[in-house]
Amino acid sequence: GQSYYYSNKASSRFVITGPTLEDGRWYHVAASRESGTLRLFIDGTSVGSASYTDDYADAIFTLGRNEDNNKNQFRGVISNFRVLKGTALYTSNFTVPTTPLTNITNTKLLCCQSSSSATTAAVSPGTIVANGDTNGTERSDSRASNDSLFDVPTNGTQSDTGAGGEVSGNYATMNPLHNPTGASFSNGNLQVSNSGGWYSHTGTIGVASGKWYYEFEKTSGSYTGVGWRNDITTAGNPSFNANGGGIYLSHNGNKQSSAGSSSYGATWGSGDIIGVAFDRDAGTITYYKNNVSQGQAFTGMTDGTFFPEVQIYQSGGVINFGQRPFVYSAPSGYKALCTTNLPTPTIADPR
Repeated sequence: GQSYYYSNKASSRFVITGPTLEDGRWYHVAASRESGTLRLFIDGTSVGSASYTDDYADAIFTLGRNEDNNKNQFRGVISNFRVLKGTALYTSNFTVPTTPLTNITNTKLLCCQSSSSATTAAVSPGTIVANGDTNGTERSDSRASNDSLFDVPTNGTQSDTGAGGEVSGNYATMNPLHNPTGASFSNGNLQVSNSGGWYSHTGTIGVASGKWYYEFEKTSGSYTGVGWRNDITTAGNPSFNANGGGIYLSHNGNKQSSAGSSSYGATWGSGDIIGVAFDRDAGTITYYKNNVSQGQAFTGMTDGTFFPEVQIYQSGGVINFGQRPFVYSAPSGYKALCTTNLPTPTIADPR
């Protein structure tokens, strides 16, 4: 999205207009005011300056959201946020620090450095309160220009720590043979889109035992469901056999299986990360929205081999089976869907 220095008090609200920022990557952003000159820097390089003398007199400082009817919300992740009063630290181009920010002279606020808490601060002038669906976590660079996947044709020796991306081996993708008319796969068969009806799409690796986890990020459209199914005989068929699978729906938060559709969790939309945890041994499926458990959705899923499934209607999204690091760590004991993690077959070589 476009970067700005924006002010409600200035005669021209867009005080400085910066460059368009690429989705999925980290930027170092700095704004400084020296006397009456305001400067904006992106990754250590000046992108504009302007005369600016307005005072900041609000009693409440809000990070990531404008309290004016919730407009102009920041849609992204913030790390290492620091406010100085009394020092214009950056007045010319500079080398971006590569280590966490520290409490230097005139630091009034230093926060957003915890991977588990949104309200922890090394320096704070008062109480920090989290609003809405706010959490602390670890996020990696996921821009398209840096889309490096850890996927090789032979199994490796690394152990799965549960976060995804640590195991060398061949990972699941969406199955191009299970791709009905009107749908398309791209980006290594990990991005799915559908301009037609309500269709089912499944992955290339099925499981009959173990605990498995994958993530799905919705990118467009209205109606999407994610889960597991054991019947893939008909490409695109969204219906389920008894105890044959289930999905979690985006538009209403319901769960849907052969038993029908019923109330389950929160709704979700573009940018939300849905974690899908399937315990094939126990026959249960649990979902996570942005790392918040929605509770156990299904039981009794113990009939045959199950495949990861995405159902979409005129929408799309990106699926991650662990070939890139998961946005949120998998629940304890759950593994990425990779050949290295599959049980050793009784007959290793079918010849």
